Amino acid sequence: MIDRPSFKLSRRGYEPAEVDEFIEAQNRTLTAAKKDASERSVELTRLNAALADLRTQLSQQARTMVELKRSASVASAAPSYTDFGERIGKMLALAETEAAELRSKAQADADALRERATKAATELKASTTAYAAEARARADEDAARIIAQAQREAQQVVVEAQGVAAAHRQEAAAEYEAQRAKASSATAELETSLAERRERAAQEFAARRETEEAALIEIAERAKQLAARSEHETTEARHRAKALLEKAQAEADEIVSEARDHASRVREESDRELAAAMAQRDSISAQLTNLRQMLASLGTGIVPEETPAPQQQRGSGAPGGPAQGQQARQAPQGGRPGAAQPASGQEGARPQGSGQPGPGQQASGQQGSGQQGSGQQGSTPQGSRPQRAGQDGGGAQPAGQQRPGPAAAEEKPAGKGGQQEQPQQGEGKARQTGSKASANQR
Repeated sequence: MIDRPSFKLSRRGYEPAEVDEFIEAQNRTLTAAKKDASERSVELTRLNAALADLRTQLSQQARTMVELKRSASVASAAPSYTDFGERIGKMLALAETEAAELRSKAQADADALRERATKAATELKASTTAYAAEARARADEDAARIIAQAQREAQQVVVEAQGVAAAHRQEAAAEYEAQRAKASSATAELETSLAERRERAAQEFAARRETEEAALIEIAERAKQLAARSEHETTEARHRAKALLEKAQAEADEIVSEARDHASRVREESDRELAAAMAQRDSISAQLTNLRQMLASLGTGIVPEETPAPQQQRGSGAPGGPAQGQQARQAPQGGRPGAAQPASGQEGARPQGSGQPGPGQQASGQQGSGQQGSGQQGSTPQGSRPQRAGQDGGGAQPAGQQRPGPAAAEEKPAGKGGQQEQPQQGEGKARQTGSKASANQR
């Protein structure tokens, strides 16, 4: 394929489209010639392969003829079949004759086939060689003719293109000179215009620079003022923050001091209340000790000795509460053995002037014992519950009996005998009062 040269386009000379079309036609012709030559080369290769096949067949036929000849030479010495019997000998002789006929016929057929194959191969080889030589010569001739024609046309195109290029160069040189003259004048005008613009730009730049410098000076002054103002505000803010901090610290110190003073006062009041309670407890304990001693000294004279004990004591099993049981345990044991007293019926049968305490007095004594139990715990104020207990006991006194005075109430024994001699109604009041005392102890 002819390489297409790159020509410069111009308004004069040959038409580029026609030149391109001619070159394309030449290229197509050359391509077709090369394709025909390649096809003929393929046909020649196919004929050579067919010739090789024929040669292979001839060699196979030659090997077959050699084998047949060897078999004929071996079978030429006819064996004798007389030993096998007359009939078998005839059969074997007939088979031998038929085999000889078949061998001779196969030999003749092989000779004929070999001659035909040799002749066909010779003819095919000759025709193939001639056709291949003719095709190669024709293809070489066509290729040489096409190449020569293409070269001539290419040379002609190159010569014409060179002429066109020379003309174009002359025109371009003239045009270049004209354009250079125009460019020189334009350059001069441009330099003049640039000088004017440069001068005007320098003036504008100087004016603008002065304006910018004034603006920068103003901005610097404003920045200094803002910095001074910011520093002043920062200093004021620091002073305010410091004052607020000092004020908060002083308030905090004052609050802490007040809290400490309050805690000290509370602690002192608690200590005073505790000391008062301890003193009250000690006073109650001393009074109770005196009361127990008085009860211990007066207990034997209150209960008569001949009084039988019809029932057992109601000790800790009675529902009188823990205060009554504690009073029973703390009562002196110096009385006489028969301390049990009869029930409320026997107590009501006694005369009023016998010197025995009434039910109200016994209830009051039980309340006093409840006071004793609470005093030992140190939780009940002195004299509060004994007075209420005395009122409850006095309310429980039966009609017709004389209420004893304060001295009689103080001298009344409050031991086990006193609890056992009270009537049933006074005993219930005492149990209720003992339960209250136990609750106060808890």
